[in-house]
Amino acid sequence: MDLSGRSVPHELLRAEVEVLGDEGEIRTRALGELVRGAPALVVFLRHLACPGCSEELALLAPRLPELHGVDVRVVLVTPAASPRLHAFAKRMRLDGGSAALVADPSLASYAAAGFARSAWATYGPRSVLTSLRLYAAGHHVPRSPEDGDVTQQGGCLLLDAEGRILVHHRARDLGDHLPLDRVVDEALRLGAERATGWA
Repeated sequence: MDLSGRSVPHELLRAEVEVLGDEGEIRTRALGELVRGAPALVVFLRHLACPGCSEELALLAPRLPELHGVDVRVVLVTPAASPRLHAFAKRMRLDGGSAALVADPSLASYAAAGFARSAWATYGPRSVLTSLRLYAAGHHVPRSPEDGDVTQQGGCLLLDAEGRILVHHRARDLGDHLPLDRVVDEALRLGAERATGWA
């Protein structure tokens, strides 16, 4: 399912997520509240011990201040239980306020965005080889059952301020990251145009 060019599905906007706040508190909100009215990059991660997600965030983290600087909202969605968010935010250095970290253990937002659950994508040969490479590079932590569904695959959505989907990337396996440079550059363009009133 490719959602590019469409408005964000209502079931995705209504999906309830648990948000990790600046003071460490957890609040339940609709995902739509976090993305409404501004360009938004929504990255759907796999479980919190996923080596592919660790690599993806290591690549994305240096770009977060740029996105924040042009008022592009970045939302990182995880399938984990919300008590696990604190340790994950600290480990991935996400406590600077440039991204909202949210939990959706129900996987409702993943389903609404068209992201697959697949044992093959998790345990198939391509993923096993990718995992070994990532473990050797230091992207490994012990997994807890509360870290989320290991078969849930991720992806990303880039939304404009009117709620249209400009990019819909559906990960095929744990090593299939968002097309980072293209997506971030497009998000920066959206933010800059909105800031100058050109949009």
